[in-house]
Amino acid sequence: MSLVLAQRSAARLVLATAAVGAGLIHLAFVPSHVREYLPLGVAFLAAGVFQVLWGLLVAVRDSPQWLLVGGALSFVFVAVYLLSRTVGLPLGPEAFEAEAFGASDLLCCALEVPVGIAAMVLGRRPGALQTRLGARWAVGFAASLVLVGSASATALATSNEHEHGHSDEHGDSHSHNQGTACPSAPVRTGVVDERGVDTGVTAYFRCLLEHQHDGTDHHA
Repeated sequence: MSLVLAQRSAARLVLATAAVGAGLIHLAFVPSHVREYLPLGVAFLAAGVFQVLWGLLVAVRDSPQWLLVGGALSFVFVAVYLLSRTVGLPLGPEAFEAEAFGASDLLCCALEVPVGIAAMVLGRRPGALQTRLGARWAVGFAASLVLVGSASATALATSNEHEHGHSDEHGDSHSHNQGTACPSAPVRTGVVDERGVDTGVTAYFRCLLEHQHDGTDHHA
């Protein structure tokens, strides 16, 4: 096996890195989408697994057919993303409601667009870029790997922060809802304690004192 790296092999390695990065971002968002709408979570899982496996395959094997398949699906992923951010997806509890743009999904899309273009070009031209990797190409190849790897890692970290923030937001909301258990007015139960005071009224004022102590105003 020759140790000389061809331009085509270098291009495939860059494509593989970008595809794996986009796939990992999709996989990072699977849990949150599963909670929102199971079929959407499954779709993210399938997309992520495909991109990771496709990237690994393209890195070790020059297959024009797989390049064309991966390029076409990259464009499909981008089209679905743009649809979700413009008119909304036609399924799920928030059907036809456009989602907001986020840093991680924009970076994921930025990885998928060049993957789609380059994979289609390489797939349609099996003889392209078969010459030896020169010094300038080697520098460009190394810089591309660093850039793509950094973008993938940044997007993945951003998606994980979004996932954790989403969970914390729900947790805070749940705690706040639990903290607002005091009724808006004393509730008389007809049951009195040893002092002859209605226990419902006693519980009401005890609840108010506890929340005033922790600095929470539940009558705002």
